[in-house]
Amino acid sequence: MDRAGTSSSGQSPRPTKRAKRSSIACRRCHSQKIKCSGGTPCSACLTAGKASDCHYPFRERKVTISEHYLKQLQADSDALKYRDAVGHRQVESSEEDDQRLESLALAPAPGPDVEVVNPLFDARQIQPCTQMVTEPPFIGEAACDAFRERLLQSLNKKDVSSLPATPKYIKNGLFGCEASVDYALPDRIHAKLLLQVAKRFIGNGQHLYLNSYMEELESVYQQDAKPSAMWLCKFFVLLALGELYSNRQRRGSIDQVPGENYFATAMSVLQDQYEEATTLHVEVYLLLACYSNALGRIRSAYTHSGVAMRIALSLGMHRSTSSIHISAVERESRRRIWWSLYLFDRLTCSKLGQPVAVEDDVIDVELPTMDGLNAQEKEDFSDPSHLCASVGLARITGDI
Repeated sequence: MDRAGTSSSGQSPRPTKRAKRSSIACRRCHSQKIKCSGGTPCSACLTAGKASDCHYPFRERKVTISEHYLKQLQADSDALKYRDAVGHRQVESSEEDDQRLESLALAPAPGPDVEVVNPLFDARQIQPCTQMVTEPPFIGEAACDAFRERLLQSLNKKDVSSLPATPKYIKNGLFGCEASVDYALPDRIHAKLLLQVAKRFIGNGQHLYLNSYMEELESVYQQDAKPSAMWLCKFFVLLALGELYSNRQRRGSIDQVPGENYFATAMSVLQDQYEEATTLHVEVYLLLACYSNALGRIRSAYTHSGVAMRIALSLGMHRSTSSIHISAVERESRRRIWWSLYLFDRLTCSKLGQPVAVEDDVIDVELPTMDGLNAQEKEDFSDPSHLCASVGLARITGDI
């Protein structure tokens, strides 16, 4: 009875938990091969009176970040290096200007002919604002800045930086990078469906977006990243193309063209940022041209593609680049964007009987290829054979 009563009324005590062993031992415990309790100092070092010798080895932590964030950090680093180099040149030029002003102050009064200002050089120094563009501009060999650099290199035996002249222009808050109009993002699943439709129908002939673009889309919907105006413009144009090719009408919009509302939103978000142009601007205007062309608005498509062509030429996308500041994915993406624009320029010009925007003899950028890309990077691109074949046909069209 007592045994039964004891077993029924009394509860067996819970076993005490063993002290969890620290995953990282301090250097003293590790060298003496004893257990380390963790903490600073650990119990073993505290008992031995060696609290000051209780140190832990440093271990690198692996942190997972998105590829977009890594590219942004690399771009910020390159921009900082470029700004430091330009700032160093500005300091040197300002010192030379001070010395020149002192010499002019001691010189006799100038005659009327000396007061003539060279509009190509002197007039640029009185502009109020200086702002670095997002990407270094491309300067042709016939430009005044290129001639100045070659002249300085011939006169000065020291190394002269080949960086382009600092662009100077008025920076207005109205031309900001953030969207200044109200917009509403559609349902995330519906947006992904429209993007896949757009890529399915015109993705072979046009380079629409990288596969990593979907990661950016997730970040925007999760509010982890704030989209720029041009990113939103590209997003809404892609939605317009997807709705157009899916041939789905919205409820209560029988008289409207599929994708019309998305296209109108994209045009309202579009801003004047030509002084800070990037390859994203080229993509946006090319997509605007694609949608306009699908509606039969060939002159609108011709105008949009013309703006895209001007921006691409100002960025030097038609020239071969060997810059170490861009990754292999970015270099291949620039090539495919350029050749997609090249195809569309030939298409619209042939339809309207207009001359092409750029001749083939000034283009030396390589054709799209998978060479130089690893297995993971190749997943961002489709097979370039279709695009390369279309380029060959477009070249024949330009010769007609």
